Amino acid sequence: MGGNALLAEAYALKYGLQLVWEKGYKRVIWNVDCKGLLQALKDEESRIFLPIPEDINELMGHQWSVAVRSIGRDCNTPADWLAKRGASSPSVAWCLLDDPPWELEILILRDQLASL
Repeated sequence: MGGNALLAEAYALKYGLQLVWEKGYKRVIWNVDCKGLLQALKDEESRIFLPIPEDINELMGHQWSVAVRSIGRDCNTPADWLAKRGASSPSVAWCLLDDPPWELEILILRDQLASL
């Protein structure tokens, strides 16, 4: 993927939605701190250069409720923590955390409290 943040965000959303669909979730709220991705999901012309939003919109059209919301980067510390942890573990392509580590639980709780 190189160093393109928009492309990385798009792939994360696409594969994340595929995963939660396969797991059987029917109501999903996905927080995105990349305004460019939100714009690409709405802008059909941008799909010429970045076709992944078309895949995302197709996934969102399944029989389920998916909300993709914009949040500030300061409210997305759990995602930043996960990205840094993943970057420091090059031997693992990806993993699914059924029970998040306590450090991550604290960050999630902090973000939930800040959003109240």
